[in-house]
Amino acid sequence: PQTVTLNGTNKFNDNDDYGLFVNSKGAIRTNAVTANGNGANGVFLQNNGGTAASSITMTGVNVISGNTQTNLSVSSSGAVLLNSITANSSLNENGADIVNTSAVSASVTLTGVNSFSSNSDNGLIISSNGAITISSLTASSNGPNGSFGARLINQNSPTKAGITLTGVNSFISNSGVGVAGLEIDSLGNV
Repeated sequence: PQTVTLNGTNKFNDNDDYGLFVNSKGAIRTNAVTANGNGANGVFLQNNGGTAASSITMTGVNVISGNTQTNLSVSSSGAVLLNSITANSSLNENGADIVNTSAVSASVTLTGVNSFSSNSDNGLIISSNGAITISSLTASSNGPNGSFGARLINQNSPTKAGITLTGVNSFISNSGVGVAGLEIDSLGNV
């Protein structure tokens, strides 16, 4: 499968439907994405039909906010590596949903400074069978329709992969039913 690559600075603002929609069997690589005020998802990246080598990578500073549906939706058969994600103020859904459970043990890594706040539902949901590593995470003031500032799930990992948070992390004033600022579901080290 071929790789989809977006270099440089990429802006997808105020579209009636998706800001950026990529469905591929190959790797997906983007840089410096801005996707604000769109009628559906701000950014939708999917390569579930690919192999374990079909990763999704977002480099640079990425601002994906104020979209009608989930700001950032990522679904991959391989590793997911995201840098400096701001996914705030989704009008009706989550700040970000990241899923790579079809991979046996591929990881999800968020580097840089990451913010998932003031979304109508949840701030950040990650479901993986591999290790989850996040630096400098803020997931605050989400709800009232959701339950979590951030929910990190890898409890079905065949390798009992762990979850690691580094840097300064903040989970404040999330609201909704059964609310948790941060929920971790893992059989590995935390």
